[in-house]
Amino acid sequence: MKKSFGAIILVLAILLAFKTPALSEEEKKPVFDLGEIVVTGTLKPLEVKNIPADVTVITEKDIDEIKPLDIGDILEGVPGVYIMRQGSLGQLETIQVRGGQSRQVLIMIDGVPMNSPNLGTVDLSELPVNDIKKIEIVRGPYSALYGDRAMNGVVNIITRESKPGTGYKASATYGSFNTLLASLEIGSGNKKTSFVIRPSIKSTDGARQNSYQRLDDLYFRLDQKMGRAKFALTGNSLKSKTGTPGVRPSADFSQRSQTQQVLGNDDISAPYDYTWSRESLYNARLSWGNLDVSTYYKYSKPSYYFERIDFPNNLHKQSDTSNMGTWGGEIRYRMPLSKTSTLTGGIYGENTFFGYTSNDLDVPNNTVATTSSEYSRNNIAYYLEYLLNSDRVTFSAGARYDRFTGFGSQLTPRAGLKYKFSENVAAYTSYGVGFSAPTLNDLYWPQDSYAVGNPNLQPEKNTTFEAGLEFLPSKKIFFRTTYFSDNLKNAIIWLPVGSPGPFGNRWMPGNLNSLIKRGVEAELKWKLSNTLTFNTNYTQISAWQTNYELVQQFPDVVEARTRKAASVPGWLFNGSLSCQVAKDFDLMVSMNSAGKKYNYYANYNAWPAVTTDVKELKGYTVFDVRLSKKFKGEKNEGEIFLLLSNIFNEKYATNFGNTITDRDFPLPGSAIYIGGNLKL
Repeated sequence: MKKSFGAIILVLAILLAFKTPALSEEEKKPVFDLGEIVVTGTLKPLEVKNIPADVTVITEKDIDEIKPLDIGDILEGVPGVYIMRQGSLGQLETIQVRGGQSRQVLIMIDGVPMNSPNLGTVDLSELPVNDIKKIEIVRGPYSALYGDRAMNGVVNIITRESKPGTGYKASATYGSFNTLLASLEIGSGNKKTSFVIRPSIKSTDGARQNSYQRLDDLYFRLDQKMGRAKFALTGNSLKSKTGTPGVRPSADFSQRSQTQQVLGNDDISAPYDYTWSRESLYNARLSWGNLDVSTYYKYSKPSYYFERIDFPNNLHKQSDTSNMGTWGGEIRYRMPLSKTSTLTGGIYGENTFFGYTSNDLDVPNNTVATTSSEYSRNNIAYYLEYLLNSDRVTFSAGARYDRFTGFGSQLTPRAGLKYKFSENVAAYTSYGVGFSAPTLNDLYWPQDSYAVGNPNLQPEKNTTFEAGLEFLPSKKIFFRTTYFSDNLKNAIIWLPVGSPGPFGNRWMPGNLNSLIKRGVEAELKWKLSNTLTFNTNYTQISAWQTNYELVQQFPDVVEARTRKAASVPGWLFNGSLSCQVAKDFDLMVSMNSAGKKYNYYANYNAWPAVTTDVKELKGYTVFDVRLSKKFKGEKNEGEIFLLLSNIFNEKYATNFGNTITDRDFPLPGSAIYIGGNLKL
C-alpha cells in the first residue's frame, strides 16, 4: 500500500510541475460539450448530454492516445469497469461492470451480441483493436433494449466505415515477451461504393511458460449508398492458438494437485495445454430513413487440449471440440410523433446452437472414452420505446418481451429521465429490470457421474435504480457522479443436489443465490491548458451475496450463507495525465488501481462436514507511460510510439486460483513495447 500511495503522489507531483498558463480565446472553446452521438443508450441516436443514463463514449481519438494492445487496455479506465486477466497478452480476459459477473454484461460488435452461448462470456483478448471507430459503454440493466445478458451493462464496439478514395495504412508493435502486433489496411471507393480490408496478426510468447498466442484476423467492410438508403456488409474471420499455463501452483508441493505435481512446476500447472479456435462473423445492415434492417451469422469452433493425472496416477490426454453458432435478424422502425418525441419498435429473432465432442485417452490403458452432445434454442423478441427529447427534458420509457424455447418468456421494462437545469448542470435517474438467461451448459449438460444440467432453470433477474448529476463548472471541466442500487435474484449456482450417482449427488445448477450491490461512481475530466489534460474516476462498491453452500456430504446438505460478494473489488480508481511536450510529441501517464476482493472455497478436512475457507486477493496500483511522436509529409503521415507497462513492476493478480492454496493467475511485471503506423 505504501508503494501505491507513493506512486500516486509521484503522478500528482508531475501534474503540479507543469505550468498552467492562462487560457487564450481559442482555448476557451468548449472541450467537454458532450456532443458525441450515442447509438446504444436509446433506440434513437442521441448526444451524450441527452442520454438519461450513465454512459461513457471512447472515441477513436481516445483509442489512438491509449495505444492499446487489446480491448482490455481500452476499457480498464472506464468508471465501474474491472478487467480480469489470467495472464499476459493473449490469455483469457473478461469484464465486470459494477461488480456483476462477466456473463451478465452484453458485449456487441456493431450491435451483434458476442457472448458465448455455452458460457455466456466473451474473451476480450480475441477481439481485434484495429477496426474500432468508438466504443459505447452504458451501465445498468438494458434488457429492455437488448434482452439477454444486458443485466449490468452493455459494451458496444463500433467499427469504422470505409471511405471514398484509395488509401493504405500499415502499423506494427514489437516488445516484451517477443510480442508482435501488425496490421495492413487497404481501402478504396467513391462517394457511393467503398470498401476496406484489414488483415492483422498477433504473436507473443507470453510472460510465463506455455502462455503463447498466435492469432490471425481478417476484417472487411463494404459500404454502399443507394439514394436515401445505406447498406453495410462487414465480415471478420479469426483463427488462434493459445497456450494455457493454468494457475501458479501452491508454494507447498504437498498441497498441489496430482497434475501439478507430475506435469507442472513452480510457475505453471500445465505445460502442454492449449486452446485452438476458428471464428467468423458476418453482419449486413440496411438503413432507409427511419427503417433499419439487419441480419448476422456468427460461428465459432473452439478446441481444448489438456493433460491431467488421474487416480491411480494415470496420464489422461483429453481433447474437446465445440461447434457453436448464432443466426439473428432484426427489423426496427422509428416513428416521429412530434418535433420532440419518437416511438421506436422492433422485432428480433435468434437461433443458437451448440454441440461438442470429447475424447478422453487413458494413456496407460490405451482406452478412449468419447462423449458428445448437441442442443439449441430459439428466441423471438418484441420491443417498444417512447422517447421525449426537448431542450430541458429527456424522457425514455420502454419494454421488451423475449420468448425463449426451453424456459418461457421474460418482460423487462426500463425508464429514464434527465433534466437540464442549465447548459452546465443536469440530473438524471433511471430504473430498469435486466435478465441473464441460463447458458446452454446450465440447461442441457448431459448426465454423467458427476453432473447434470437443469432444464427447469429460470433466468437470473435484477432490478437497478440509479441517480446522477452532471456538472460543467467551466468549459474545461466536466464532473459526473452516479449512485446505483442493484438487487439480483435467481442467481444460478452449481451444487450437489441432483440425482444420486456413484460419487454422491450429482452437481446440478439451480436458481438459489442472490446479490445486493450499492455503489457510487465519480468522474472528473479537466483540460488544464491547451497542452495538459487530467482525467480520473473512482467507483466504490458494497456488495453482499446470499449463497447456498455445501455444509455436509453423504448425505449432501446445503445452507444459505451471507458474505461479502465473491470476486468484487471494494473500489476502483483510475487516472491519466496527457501532455503535449512539444509539437506533435505527446506524453501520457495512466494509473489503474483496485481494492482487495474475496473468494470462497469448500474445505473437506472435517468430512463429512464441509466448511468454507475465505481467501483474499490484495489490491494493486499499476502505472503505464506512453510516448508518441507524429509526423506528416506531402503524401503520407504516421506516428511512432513507446509504451512502458507496469513501470513500478507491481506483483499482482486479478483472477483467483482453483483452490485456496493456489497462487492465482500472476500478471506480468514491467514490459516495454515500441510501435508505429504509416498512412499513405
